[in-house]
Amino acid sequence: MNYAKMLDEIIKKSELSLRQISKRCEDLNLKITPSYISQLKNGKLPPPSEEVSLILAKICGASDKQ
Repeated sequence: MNYAKMLDEIIKKSELSLRQISKRCEDLNLKITPSYISQLKNGKLPPPSEEVSLILAKICGASDKQ
């Protein structure tokens, strides 16, 4: 499974909007826009840094085993 597809599934399971995810990232001192998250999950951008991936996974409630 590629990064974009995995991120899309994690976001769907979280039932959070991209705006909510962006806001929660900001609360953890990571400023990313809903548009950036959308481009990641649609495969229009390459996978982000490990830091960004870990914060997105944490916010969306993904386990390390996914």
